Amino acid sequence: MAEANQQQQLQQAKMSVKQFIEASQIKPQTIVQLGDMAEAALKDKALYQVFREQAMKSGAADEEDVPEKPNPHLLASFVAIGKLASQLMQTGELAGA
Repeated sequence: MAEANQQQQLQQAKMSVKQFIEASQIKPQTIVQLGDMAEAALKDKALYQVFREQAMKSGAADEEDVPEKPNPHLLASFVAIGKLASQLMQTGELAGA
């Protein structure tokens, strides 16, 4: 029962990510790259500023969305969104172009 609930939550999360990507017109690869950068920044805080700049430059986040100091919760969110976007691309639910 719990596993079915987790699957339903995962599908809802995937649909939210897909809708965000389609509405924002940001390339899915960019979301995946930001997720990878966020994961690296979680491991090495020195990489956070590069992640922050790219998140703003890509349009995935506004300046007020990404604080100047590393925020682990924000980074973890980008990691999760990047992984979901990657899964959506792999299954063909989201075009990579």
